[in-house]
Amino acid sequence: MRYIPIKVTGESMSPLYPQNMKLLLDVDETNFLMGDVVVYNQTDKLIIHRVIQIIDNKFVITKGDNNTRADRPIRLKRLLGKIIDTRNEVDKYKVSQYSRLVGIINERYGEKHCFSALIYILFKQYLKSKIEF
Repeated sequence: MRYIPIKVTGESMSPLYPQNMKLLLDVDETNFLMGDVVVYNQTDKLIIHRVIQIIDNKFVITKGDNNTRADRPIRLKRLLGKIIDTRNEVDKYKVSQYSRLVGIINERYGEKHCFSALIYILFKQYLKSKIEF
């Protein structure tokens, strides 16, 4: 496994990954699942977002936890790797399950569905309760 240090430069993944937080990028990871936090290059800028949908094992749809809209589909091969979080205070299983649930709701009903919004609100409340600012 090869890890590269990476720094968060925006607020799209807060509160889980606030601006200027240092993370590790596993560049050897190629098995991506819904709920994984991944990195890809967009117009000479690294984007750190969560996978909310995988389409035919060729495309992924990502979204920042703090964003209201999902990103456009991108090719799976454009992903540079998966974020490895070294902190222990966040239950990564629970975070991943929230992400998967929202991905399923988005796929079935669309991202503007009221249940999807409710799940995101609960997700953010959970994160805020586990992370100190």
